[in-house]
Amino acid sequence: MIYNSQLGGEHYLSKLKLRIKWMGYYTKFHRNEPDYRQMIYYQNFEDGPYYAYISSPTLFTTVTGGLRLYFETEDEAKGTNIDLNKSFKLFNQNQALKFGFAYYYDTRTRDGRFLRNDMPNYNEQLLLLPPDKIFEPENFDHKTGFVTTDFARPEWIKYNGNIQNTSGYVMFDNKFTDKLRLAWGMRYEKYNNRVVSYIPNDSIPYVVDTSFSDFLPSANLIYAVTPKTNIRLSYSRTVARPLYRELAKTLFYDFFQNITYTGNSLTETHIDNYEIRWEQYFQNAQYYSLSGYYKKFKNPIEQKIVIAGADSKTVTWENAPSAELWGIEGEARKNFGFISPAFSDLYFYVNASYIHSVAFVKDNGSDTANRPLQGQSPYVVNASLQYSSEKNGLNVSLMYNVIGARIAFVGGPNYTYPLWEQPHAVLDFKISKTVLKNGLVELSLADILHKKDILFENFDDNKKYNENYPDILIQSKTFGMTATLTVGYRF
Repeated sequence: MIYNSQLGGEHYLSKLKLRIKWMGYYTKFHRNEPDYRQMIYYQNFEDGPYYAYISSPTLFTTVTGGLRLYFETEDEAKGTNIDLNKSFKLFNQNQALKFGFAYYYDTRTRDGRFLRNDMPNYNEQLLLLPPDKIFEPENFDHKTGFVTTDFARPEWIKYNGNIQNTSGYVMFDNKFTDKLRLAWGMRYEKYNNRVVSYIPNDSIPYVVDTSFSDFLPSANLIYAVTPKTNIRLSYSRTVARPLYRELAKTLFYDFFQNITYTGNSLTETHIDNYEIRWEQYFQNAQYYSLSGYYKKFKNPIEQKIVIAGADSKTVTWENAPSAELWGIEGEARKNFGFISPAFSDLYFYVNASYIHSVAFVKDNGSDTANRPLQGQSPYVVNASLQYSSEKNGLNVSLMYNVIGARIAFVGGPNYTYPLWEQPHAVLDFKISKTVLKNGLVELSLADILHKKDILFENFDDNKKYNENYPDILIQSKTFGMTATLTVGYRF
């Protein structure tokens, strides 16, 4: 359930040439995840029967099936923004002074229960039952069947916290000539995040109370080479801050990845961003752009394996000392009207990036050498073919996305190298048609290719998966295609 409300206004004081925009908002989010379930089966030998992996006196293991997880999360946020824009003349050009203030306050509570089904006395016949039969009510008996217990104490999977952020900014939008413009300014943020949770196996509350004060400058220099061609030089300092889940010591089990996440003590990441960009615009919303950029990170946050079990893994977040990346990006949108007027509603869009990243982690933790930044792909390609006509109300789009292999998790115990992810390319299709003036019929096909995502240990360090030798397959996930049919009518 999501509730969102806003109240705002815009005013112009002509004598002062001052424009004022203000807004207050309140949002509430409630998420109920009532019954995640997990089962694991194993074989003692090939072509043998499958047994349920249930904890029992004769089968002691840290791996267990029959898990059930219940979660409830509630989040409330409120805040206000005030933006002022004062126009004036300088160098015979229109100038603007922009300044404003903002306040944001958020509270979040997460509760849940993590259950397991154990077998106090070994009963082989029950372990041979399939998932839809094994936990029938008649199979629960502490002498001959199953009992349900808490896998973790309830306080180990709950937390509560709040975020408070007060900020203000001042910015000048200066136009020196008809071709040269500079937008520059400074933003200040005072940020506090408090999270209360429990460390597993400990009854003492674990409290994280962090405060940061940041000055964040930015500058954007634009030179108009022609009326429809610009070259941009820009710099900005930004921050990335850890949020509740990354800070709470709470156990969070992700059923889809079979990974248990737990928070850690973290600091915020500072990022210095530099970019040079060439952009040119044409008729019918056509354009192309080329850019090169460089980013320098201080204390980037990465996901790291802390426990590598036989089946499941435990992952946390850590700050690496520093990192940097550089990349080049191209983007274009082209209309097919040059072929024939009949194709004027057909567009092709493409965005492609090549990125080289380095995390400087030598002699830090279990890492032994510098490596790419966790989660950063070496290339990203997005492309689409879109047809949109107001005359017949028909919209058709074909979208393609692919990214290169990336480090999914920094290596921890039992892993000599980071674990890499080989994602699959995604192809989506959508068609919609207006009917009966206010009606709409839409068909969406998501992930038509539905190939595998591979998690592997990259022993030959070539940053791609070799299924024969010497890489080790850690996990293979197969995704199916999703088809959605929507019919709507607006009264």
